[in-house]
Amino acid sequence: MTTGRAPERHGLENYRSRVRGSLLGGAIGDALGGPVEFWSLDRIRAECGRDGVKEYLSESVDGARIYGRITDDTQMTLFTVDGMIRASVRQDRGLGFTVGVLHPAYDRWLDTQLQDGPDGERDGWLINERWLYSRRAPGNTCLSALEVPRGGRRKLEQFGTEATTRPRGAAGLCAVLRLVSCPRGCGRWNGSLARRRRPPATPTATPQDSWHQERWRCSLARSCAEAIWIGRSMKR
Repeated sequence: MTTGRAPERHGLENYRSRVRGSLLGGAIGDALGGPVEFWSLDRIRAECGRDGVKEYLSESVDGARIYGRITDDTQMTLFTVDGMIRASVRQDRGLGFTVGVLHPAYDRWLDTQLQDGPDGERDGWLINERWLYSRRAPGNTCLSALEVPRGGRRKLEQFGTEATTRPRGAAGLCAVLRLVSCPRGCGRWNGSLARRRRPPATPTATPQDSWHQERWRCSLARSCAEAIWIGRSMKR
């Protein structure tokens, strides 16, 4: 006997499998590429062969050789998912869905960059995973955009404030961070939003400053496009 819910349940399980596969695949690729992130192509080929990295490379950590370490990319991905899960719980409870929940999620990620381990001040299981407490070459803009608003306090006391970043330090993820940190309009992507969020021009702007501002806008568009592509790929 079958019910009308069987196809719906199958679709949900298929989607969950794609989400897990996306996260796992990203983490594996991150761990493979982490040790060679700052290597030149010539060095990669010289040490790994013509085909490049095909297996985990060891890294020295406290005198021990460690394989398969993730970088800050996977760290922030996990805390992004943590924030999205909490946003979905809000929706299930009738409180409404908002990507603004990602702001405190990134503030929890900042703990893993500033502390040696969990101190019991935060809720949730992810923040208590001790292996995440490791600084894995995060971007300076990511750190400053989250740390400066704290003002030296233990954690951010007011969420929803717009992050202040320098255009020449803003990469794609940081551009998205500026969006999800805003309480109004952050759930939609449109041209007016991009115009409101672009870095202001200065009276003494140089051609190099203009290049950095254009790079910032390209990073923003690229990040949003990538998020849409990943979301649609997992739903196919």
